[in-house]
Amino acid sequence: MKNNELFRAQGTMLTKTIEQCLEQDPGTYFCVIDGKADVTDPYGFYNTMTFLAQKYDRELAVINGTATDLPGSCTYDPFQGLTAAEEIRDMILTLMFSPDTEVNAGSEHYRMMFSRLLLQTILIMQKYKVRITIGNVSKLLIKDNMDLLLSDPKREVSVADREEMKKVIDTCYADAVSNIRKLEMFLMGSGRRMFQMRDDRPTVNARTAYQSGQLLLILIDEMSMPEFSAGIGRLAVTDARMLIAARMNGAIDKTRTARLIMDEFSSYACSNILSILSRARSSETVAYLSTQSVSDLTAISREFRDACFDNIFRFFFYRQNSPEAAEQVSSLIGTRPAVQETLRSAEAMSMGEASNRLVHEFIVTPDEIKGLANQRGVMLDKMASPMEIKWIKNTFVNME
Repeated sequence: MKNNELFRAQGTMLTKTIEQCLEQDPGTYFCVIDGKADVTDPYGFYNTMTFLAQKYDRELAVINGTATDLPGSCTYDPFQGLTAAEEIRDMILTLMFSPDTEVNAGSEHYRMMFSRLLLQTILIMQKYKVRITIGNVSKLLIKDNMDLLLSDPKREVSVADREEMKKVIDTCYADAVSNIRKLEMFLMGSGRRMFQMRDDRPTVNARTAYQSGQLLLILIDEMSMPEFSAGIGRLAVTDARMLIAARMNGAIDKTRTARLIMDEFSSYACSNILSILSRARSSETVAYLSTQSVSDLTAISREFRDACFDNIFRFFFYRQNSPEAAEQVSSLIGTRPAVQETLRSAEAMSMGEASNRLVHEFIVTPDEIKGLANQRGVMLDKMASPMEIKWIKNTFVNME
């Protein structure tokens, strides 16, 4: 299996890839994290995958993180099937905080207090059979609601558990309350559409969609909910990583090919993406990354960019407007030996003497990268022997 990274300035390469894979194997599983979520684009992921699901008789599950009502939307339940309280806690923390962002000691203290209270709340919910949803967790993080649960005679909460929960509340609640309110406001606003449990709407996550044979599309609209869009992206990536882990440890079978597309991934980049890339082959998963420019990776960090390059085996490059980005692309594609002739001259006059020296020149020059036309690009396949480089042209999914 290969990992694929697609850098695109425009185009339909990813949607066409989905069609080609489904044509070869209609049972292929796709999980698509769409970081732009333009549902008005006729060739965008939403409209194209809706068409392809009908064409290949597949069910499309849509997690709608946009401000537009979409038919067939599902409730996102990333915790379904998880049993470890620590895993559930970490997913909620991923939604709220970037794990790769450095914080000062004061901020770290508030996060730690919130994390400790969150974990204890989840443990109580699990032990006393309260369904683990992000909405229920948010409610029970509020002290008064937890007090009602602890004193509910139907729950029969033990004295030891009541005392332990109250001890954690006394220690952590005052410093955790700002993050509790932050989560609460998200679920009252932008997150309501994605996470609200409703009887008329099924629940889904990356693992359940795979097991049900669904195609999964997660729409993240940074324009309508800029504060939490990156967090939702990180949560979706973590969800996909857990699918890969389950395929590796045998908890989920490998009867169908799993393909993961992370579009506009630079807006929600995190270390879990690198974990996915490094383990994709061993879990028989193909990962596709897409962003507008190579510069987006460098903006995250050079270490992140280099780690991506090291774990990717096929690249699709399109026009890069930045000279620095174009040169990075040319450097990645590589050089070839060439003979350079030098002429000896004096006072601007040729002396008729020449010499040759061996140099290395770009196989594809930065000027060629900057001059690419729309829907035109260059493909680099490092797995081919010898390494393959060829010029390409995008094609569209024919939805007529």
